[in-house]
Amino acid sequence: YNRQLLEFFTSNGLLHPGCSVLDIGCGTAVLTSRLYADGLDVTAADFSDRMLEIAREKMPKAHLVRADISQGFPAVLAEEKFDAILSTYALHHLTDEQKALFLLECLKHLNPGGAMWIGDVMRAKRQELDALAESCGESWDADECYFAAEDWINRKDMDASFAPQSVCAGVLTLKNI
Repeated sequence: YNRQLLEFFTSNGLLHPGCSVLDIGCGTAVLTSRLYADGLDVTAADFSDRMLEIAREKMPKAHLVRADISQGFPAVLAEEKFDAILSTYALHHLTDEQKALFLLECLKHLNPGGAMWIGDVMRAKRQELDALAESCGESWDADECYFAAEDWINRKDMDASFAPQSVCAGVLTLKNI
């Protein structure tokens, strides 16, 4: 799935050597280290010191930031702007209300023409997400708050689109209006 996401992120021409990207919830930098290796200017944030240590081994010159996204956009990056912001399998830890506030704040940190991509457990419609949860039974993590793309596409404060990537996952693309 990481290879599929990487292709999705890079196929639009926005991510190229020299452009700036912020990875929110970078974990061990499995995805972001590939962008770093391709010459992108990487900033990565995660709440775990251990995850950041592993990410540092893969990306020694990247700007790594310890941040808890449940507390909002990382304050240390308050003055920063990026060509792209991405997040994979991190934002489902936020409630829908927290997500809305966080995503609007992220959009303020995009350079003109920039985009934010969120790869996560996600379906186009809430009804499809509920059906997916039901089909998974007890293996579904009911403590997480997964994305229904329609909740974001219908908002008037952001430009959003959805691209399914698998039976249970997709990418939500957000841009400023």
